[in-house]
Amino acid sequence: MILHNITPHAVNVFSYEHVTCDKRGVFTLVSDDASPLLTLPSEGVARATQREEVVGDLAVDGCEVIFEVLRMSYHEPVDLPEPQAGHGYVVSFITASAAKAHGRSTDDLFVVAHAVRNSAGQIVGCTSFSQV
Repeated sequence: MILHNITPHAVNVFSYEHVTCDKRGVFTLVSDDASPLLTLPSEGVARATQREEVVGDLAVDGCEVIFEVLRMSYHEPVDLPEPQAGHGYVVSFITASAAKAHGRSTDDLFVVAHAVRNSAGQIVGCTSFSQV
């Protein structure tokens, strides 16, 4: 399968041999020098149409600004290719969910799973993929 990354960032996929998993299920690189098995550069960005509605205000103690509280909803996918034999697409969970909700087959859509962090706690990749 040819796997296309249509998220805004490169996706690094690491071997389970290069990570540890703690009691909370957090995956961390054994060494920040570990090389990914695969790096998928971004080939564009598929998204879900987003709508927002102001539903209230939030006053935070110690802050002079009042923040809006929004209700976000996601709808039709945008810039998501039609299924093509032999091709798969790495997309965000929101995009995959929107595609499914709008009747598109999601057999060719993959979402990163088991996020991998470096020693500073930053997400640097994943170990696997999931589907909705």
